Amino acid sequence: QSEEGIQAHYYLALAQEKAGNKKEAMAMHEDFTESYPKHELADDAGYQVAYIAYKEWKAMRGDSPHQREATATALSWFLTRYPESDKAALARSCLVEVRTAEQLELMNLANYYEQRRDAKAAKVYYQQMALKFPQLLEQEGALKEKILQALKETSQAEQVGPTR
Repeated sequence: QSEEGIQAHYYLALAQEKAGNKKEAMAMHEDFTESYPKHELADDAGYQVAYIAYKEWKAMRGDSPHQREATATALSWFLTRYPESDKAALARSCLVEVRTAEQLELMNLANYYEQRRDAKAAKVYYQQMALKFPQLLEQEGALKEKILQALKETSQAEQVGPTR
């Protein structure tokens, strides 16, 4: 395909987004990155996929766990595929915001269940924090202790037979 045709593909995807056709724009940008992975606009197209997902998540005020996960996946995909892109720093910043929102949501859920005196449910969210945010175990404080306690209770519950 000609250079003009390739560029037209990219700019048509941008036009789709501006027209409010976000799903179509994302699909066209994804197609561009797959069809022309070495083209100078490939990383821009890849970033657009991630950034459209990010803007959609932000528009929902971060209230959709499904959208948050899709956004994190799109941003991670972009960073894995184009780590040297001039847009990588922006994508990393967006990903930090998404991951921070996830961590805060898990903490809020754990606190909610603790206040309702449902230790079993709270433990599930502390375990999720340990799995998804292991750096929390490096910090001192009550949160670290709660996470460690949840992990300890899980490992004790999983033991079968007599312990030595």
